[in-house]
Amino acid sequence: SLYPPLFEQKQISNYLDRKTQQIDYLIEKTERKIELLEEQRSSLINQCVTKGLDPNVEMKDSGVEWIGEIPKGWKIIPIKRLLQKGRDSIRTGPFGSELKSTDFVESGIKVYNQRTVYDDDYYSGEIFITEDKYQSLINFKVLPGDLLITTRGTVGRVSIVPDGIEQGVIHPCLIKFRINNQIMDSSYLVRYINQSTLFITNVLFESNSTTIEVIYSETLKGVRVPIPSLSEQKQISDYLDKETSKIDQEVDTETKRI
Repeated sequence: SLYPPLFEQKQISNYLDRKTQQIDYLIEKTERKIELLEEQRSSLINQCVTKGLDPNVEMKDSGVEWIGEIPKGWKIIPIKRLLQKGRDSIRTGPFGSELKSTDFVESGIKVYNQRTVYDDDYYSGEIFITEDKYQSLINFKVLPGDLLITTRGTVGRVSIVPDGIEQGVIHPCLIKFRINNQIMDSSYLVRYINQSTLFITNVLFESNSTTIEVIYSETLKGVRVPIPSLSEQKQISDYLDKETSKIDQEVDTETKRI
């Protein structure tokens, strides 16, 4: 086999040590920058959904430790008081005994599960049940405008069911609920749950725990949310869309650099 003389092997090794150390340092520095950008994103969202956009607005104590002060015109409302009227405004997925893996078939009525919510994708998925099984689970059917939230695994991820979906039911690891959009815009609540740290902090408090293995409907209903007016919710959403998009672009650029 071909190989360089010993002195040249040593030169090549020293050169590679030096260059790979430089690369490792740059990668570590870039990864730290990404972490700081993500912290900045989270801090910005927390700030806007608890303090609003006007730095001169009069503030009041929210009465909630992890929220602190809020603008004087805002309210703190538990999710149970944000729900639409009616018995079906919130429902936990069927018990395991009601929907078992042996009930799944290759085609039929769709079962929307955690992956649906994680990916915010209501068109993929390979879990189905028969028409007869669907009729027995009709109380768990999914409708456009429902919010679905994951209760196990990666808990507390939420998405809005879009128009035009196939008929289907929720998986046992989801809760579905419907918001009164005269009080709160569903997409604003989705942002509050998915993008701020405040929702999970509140769930931990309600659960009297330092870790979350499962979210129950009673816990979800007890979560308290700072509520500005609908017009201010829209202003905050528009502002955060613009500002977080800039941060996301920076994160994407730095990730490509790595």
